[in-house]
Amino acid sequence: VAGAARGVPGYREAAERMMTQQLAWLERQMPEGDPDPAGGARYLMTLIEGTLMLSAVGHADTAREGLLAGGLAPS
Repeated sequence: VAGAARGVPGYREAAERMMTQQLAWLERQMPEGDPDPAGGARYLMTLIEGTLMLSAVGHADTAREGLLAGGLAPS
């Protein structure tokens, strides 16, 4: 993903495939009968990747506090 962000040839395509596979896996993990498994998977992926990105740039506290504010992490 870092290579894709820097425009290194081939990295964007590889990162896109990785994210597509991760999204498909998350969608398959949604509970049976979920009315919107695609939406739930995208929501989770956004939380996961956003938290990782914030942590990578020195904002782990921001990510944690955001999850707490949204009631998504134990206090």
